Amino acid sequence: MNKWEYKVISLHPTFKGWRIKTMELDSTIIEQTLNGLGNEGWELTSIASHIDDITLGTGKAKFIFVFKRQIK
Repeated sequence: MNKWEYKVISLHPTFKGWRIKTMELDSTIIEQTLNGLGNEGWELTSIASHIDDITLGTGKAKFIFVFKRQIK
C-alpha cells in the first residue's frame, strides 16, 4: 500500500485600483514555487481560492495549492 505525505501552501495576490479592485499574482513566483516543489518530488493535486469581501476595499484573497508525494 502506498503512503503519501501532503503539503499545503498559500499565495496571496496584490490588489490594484481603488474602486474596482483587480488581483495580480506574479507568475514568476508561482512558476518558481511550482518548479521547485516538482523538483523535490511534489505533485500538485488541487488549487482552491478564497476571497473575502473585496468590494469594501478590505478584502483579502489567497490561492491554496495542495501537493502530495509518495513516502518511500
